[in-house]
Amino acid sequence: MGHFTEDELLTAAEDHPHLASCASCRRDLDDFRTFTSTLASARVWQESEPSLPGSVPSLAFLDVTARLENDQERTRSTTTALLENPGRAAETLTRAAPTPGLLSAAITAAHDLLDTNPEHAYRVTIVAEHLAGRIDWTPYPAIVRADHRGRLLKERATALRHLGRHHDALEAVEQARREYAATLAAAHPMAVLDYIQAVILREQGRLAEARDRVQLAAMTFEDFDDRTRLLHCRLLEGVILAAGGNSREARTLFLELLPSAQDDLPVRAQLHNNIGQLSIELGEHDLAANHLLQALALYRDLGMTTEGIRTNWGLARLVARNGRTREAIERFREAEASFLRVGMKLEAALVALDRIEAHLAAHDAASVTRECRTLYERFRAAGLATNALTALAYLTESLSEPAPALAVRLVRTYLERLQDEPALLFLPLP
Repeated sequence: MGHFTEDELLTAAEDHPHLASCASCRRDLDDFRTFTSTLASARVWQESEPSLPGSVPSLAFLDVTARLENDQERTRSTTTALLENPGRAAETLTRAAPTPGLLSAAITAAHDLLDTNPEHAYRVTIVAEHLAGRIDWTPYPAIVRADHRGRLLKERATALRHLGRHHDALEAVEQARREYAATLAAAHPMAVLDYIQAVILREQGRLAEARDRVQLAAMTFEDFDDRTRLLHCRLLEGVILAAGGNSREARTLFLELLPSAQDDLPVRAQLHNNIGQLSIELGEHDLAANHLLQALALYRDLGMTTEGIRTNWGLARLVARNGRTREAIERFREAEASFLRVGMKLEAALVALDRIEAHLAAHDAASVTRECRTLYERFRAAGLATNALTALAYLTESLSEPAPALAVRLVRTYLERLQDEPALLFLPLP
């Protein structure tokens, strides 16, 4: 028989007799495997050619690599344009001819927007999805399309998680998993998806499933000697411990991990933040302040806007615990406004409830009344979901009840569950 076509090569079984007898097809298969591994790497666009000791890459392989590199170079400015004005993503991505390089630029922009404005990141992925459908993939092996689609869906899943849309995020993870399944070297990107899924499951409170998934990811990262992602997995294991009520054990793990994160500033910032938040729960306020301030400084240096807002929220809670009510209320107000600016409406509503509770603790009935009466209109204008608005309206109506703090706690519990159960109905106190 003749040589395999590229698509036949990608679907051939490892023990196919032709591969045992044809050195050319075997070499091409090995080349394609290395190529797929390269595509899965963060260094994919910096490497000028594959390194294949003992073999010479096929002409088809070199042609595809050169085509992708040239395409990427031509569209490099698109990433900058998307980051500078993500609201005009549709216009930016339709000005040029649809190519894999243009799609890769959109994926990179979505990734870079995650920590500053996840809503914009999500919108970029939607426009990029339409772009992917317009690309002529004929000159490329099937793995190129699968890799681009998989990376796009991975960024969409992460953006949706940031926005609290956990059900949609898990669906995007499964779609990405199906795309990566078409590649020959999918183990590492699949492990990244396992990690993202574990994060989402933890946020949904499905702790046993989250623990199983992150341990599965960690085993693959161990095989690849990916020390960075292994550290991420250990951090997530600590977060799962804390969510299960093991605050002191989780904090001990985070403290142990700090020396390993000296060169990974985002993880180091998250460790400081987690130690600070848990120290608030454990009543160790000086330690909490020390670590939260270190986290905030790192997040600012890194430009990680959303995580910085969360840390400021934690500092506001700490100030409230120390009895500095007026300062805490102002910090809560700033955190709420910041969450609204980046489209995180449910988080903003939860911060607003913290502010109301601070007024209640200060026995400031007039401020509680004023805050509750403006709460509904403020979040209706911000576009909060209808069922969440129903809960806020109930809060306004419950001002005359003898125990308004119970109503605040009921609404808080409902809003926290709403992130994972978007169809959940609000039931007022009997």
